[in-house]
Amino acid sequence: MIDKRLAEEILGIALSGGGDFAEIFAEDVNAGTIQLLSSAIEGVNRTHTRGAGIRIFKGLNSIYVHTNDTSLSGLIAAARKAADAVGSGNAAVDIHLT
Repeated sequence: MIDKRLAEEILGIALSGGGDFAEIFAEDVNAGTIQLLSSAIEGVNRTHTRGAGIRIFKGLNSIYVHTNDTSLSGLIAAARKAADAVGSGNAAVDIHLT
């Protein structure tokens, strides 16, 4: 769901507030349930859960920001909000995932 280049950009933005460590949690889950009563179908339910979260640690403190908007602009906005909540730093962080 999130490619390497986008993850590097999001993590760099998240750490720009002075955090020590940042992580991205993303999910895109389709689930379904069937309710039976005495061998008769009583109900069917399908759900689709999609979203992403940014967690930043600074020392012993952490902040978590969640969004249902998994577009580039939505993820960047969540990363900036998390970075702003962690501190007032404005460091440029260059992330290279391997």
